[in-house]
Amino acid sequence: MLGLAALFVVGAWYLSSDLSCPARPERFEGESNYGRAEWDWFPIGTTCRWSDAENGFDRVEEPGWAPTILIASMLATGLGLVASSSPTRTAD
Repeated sequence: MLGLAALFVVGAWYLSSDLSCPARPERFEGESNYGRAEWDWFPIGTTCRWSDAENGFDRVEEPGWAPTILIASMLATGLGLVASSSPTRTAD
């Protein structure tokens, strides 16, 4: 479980590029207009920024809370499983 959570975070970070920030095509009538992607650790995910100078409009889209909640629950479950499976010592 812990490895899966780490894989999810590393994969999302690795795949966060400007190509993950397309503007809505109906706004530009078929033109491609990508924003600048930035990785955020809290909430975890990619923040997309468009600027008036580069894209013709100002907008910021931040990641939602779902990935952060998912990873936190995966970490809590994994740590709980590790803690519950560790052998306990008895007094002699």
